[in-house]
Amino acid sequence: MTLKREVLYQKWRPRKFADVVGQDHITLTLKNSLMRDKYAHAYLFTGPRGTGKTSTARILAKALNTERDSEGEPLLDTEISLDIDSGKFLDLIEIDAASNRRIDDIRSLLENVQFMPSKGKYKVYIIDEVHMLTNEAFNALLKTLEEPPPQVIMILATTEIQKLPETIVSRCQRYDFRNVSDADIVSRLRHISDSETISCDDDLLWFIAQNSSGSLRDACNLLEQLSVAFDDLSIENARSLFGIMDENISLEIFNNILKNDQENLIVLLQDLRVKGVDFRMLSSSIIDALRLGVFTSNGIITLEGYSKDHLQVVKKTFEGIPSKKLLSILEKLLSLISIRTESFDVLLESALIHLSYIFDVNNKK
Repeated sequence: MTLKREVLYQKWRPRKFADVVGQDHITLTLKNSLMRDKYAHAYLFTGPRGTGKTSTARILAKALNTERDSEGEPLLDTEISLDIDSGKFLDLIEIDAASNRRIDDIRSLLENVQFMPSKGKYKVYIIDEVHMLTNEAFNALLKTLEEPPPQVIMILATTEIQKLPETIVSRCQRYDFRNVSDADIVSRLRHISDSETISCDDDLLWFIAQNSSGSLRDACNLLEQLSVAFDDLSIENARSLFGIMDENISLEIFNNILKNDQENLIVLLQDLRVKGVDFRMLSSSIIDALRLGVFTSNGIITLEGYSKDHLQVVKKTFEGIPSKKLLSILEKLLSLISIRTESFDVLLESALIHLSYIFDVNNKK
């Protein structure tokens, strides 16, 4: 006998529209269209990874094929809903275009579209990462989008809509998913951690949210990894496990820069290199410190997700530096880290050392 174990993000995958976090502008529109029996023949879900595109597509497939309540939500205890949740519903066909991108794959997928659904009202096709299809595959798909059988609904999902042909985009009803806010991620993680008896404080959940780039799936994975690796769930352990920079390192770098202390700055940077610190990650931490410096220099003393103590340290670090100058440096560093080069470590080092010469005793304005 084999035992199936679900990871957290799969176990807590949304089963109805109300469970989808941070996408109310989409779920409300879909529920309204369902209540009014006004469906599109093709939907395009686009947005960053881990924001609920595929989950929403499955919920939509569920709502189209089973009974719904007065608010447009699918009833979860019906046979069709249970089959979709368990991956057994024959009229829901899902493919990953990253591994099924050729024209033959799409032809094979669409060769049965003319047949009626075996159990539900509609045959729903979900094509994930649709931007990975070849041009020939897009052309094969286009014919079905141009002349869709009435019993077929297509749902395309992508993280890179700019790679889709305009002929495909224009034939779909488009929905843009947004990054999930840190507050929404923390709220969801708190619900999950309480339900899973994972003991952690809100400071840790905020830390996880801030390092998930708006992806709830990534946040769930970080929380699960941390709970498996340590009995004591703390920010320090999270930094150690995920290789996340301590924000105080960035402030220490800026202290050396503002003091015009090239020697200690170079020693610190070399020490970080010896320790194997990822300089791309270091650059992100430096950017965040500068961003907070701009905020605090403009009178911001409270900010969601940051402790007052940390903001006070940031304020003290950049005290006396005009906000306009910090903003100019921030813009230049943002331009710098976007450069693709194998020598990024050297590039960042030279930029920071150069910066230290700007902030001499007589030139802080």
